[in-house]
Amino acid sequence: IAFSSESAGVSSYNGYLGILGNELIKRFNFITDYSTKKLYLKPNLLHNIPVEYDFSGIRLKLEHGKVKVSSVVKESDAYAKGLRENDIILAIDNLTDSPIEAYREILKKENKEIIIQYLSANGQTKEIRLMLKRLI
Repeated sequence: IAFSSESAGVSSYNGYLGILGNELIKRFNFITDYSTKKLYLKPNLLHNIPVEYDFSGIRLKLEHGKVKVSSVVKESDAYAKGLRENDIILAIDNLTDSPIEAYREILKKENKEIIIQYLSANGQTKEIRLMLKRLI
């Protein structure tokens, strides 16, 4: 769960706290009481299923047939080691030309050391080694 800290745009609306994503919503049955402006949540059968985390701080996107970095958390090791938005992923753990879903699955493996090979914005092929851990 995240609270909005935006100062402009739709997320900056007065009284707006954030967005409840599908990973949270699907775990509850909810009732909206508009007259009292309350939302009631009741845990459902999915409540105790573990939440999957991305331990890399990297978000990926598919663009023109290439897997690119769509964002990098600034507090992550990936950012500290030079990975940036729009860098092109060439391989993760020696998997090349893999579907984006395969790369995303690798990034969810806590305490795994991985190697990412990528093409930087200036056209250089680079490689970084990361230990996947929670970003807290």
